[in-house]
Amino acid sequence: YMGRMDLYKKVEKLMKSPRIKHQLDAMRRLRASNQSYDFVTIKTEGLPVYDYLNNIVREAQILAEQQMNMKNPTISDKIKANTQIKHLVDQGKVSDAKKIADGFQINFNNRDK
Repeated sequence: YMGRMDLYKKVEKLMKSPRIKHQLDAMRRLRASNQSYDFVTIKTEGLPVYDYLNNIVREAQILAEQQMNMKNPTISDKIKANTQIKHLVDQGKVSDAKKIADGFQINFNNRDK
């Protein structure tokens, strides 16, 4: 679903912003200055451009998940069931986890393979 959202258009729009261009230029200069990797990583990860890009991806993920749930709700139910099964197994409640797996026809025996 995300592949059809043309996220590159949002990124292109973002790249036209003078503020973002300035941040990216500063990041390029910092990386070219041969500073230590950790220092460059710390300095660049705090840039707002990362927040903007993360928000674009996060919104796209939410929309894609909503579309998936509308078109195939059983997938969502199985994902939730798998999460619940993992939680029960972690608590040592294997028989309860097996009941849920059987109800959703999830192959319980090959979970960690």
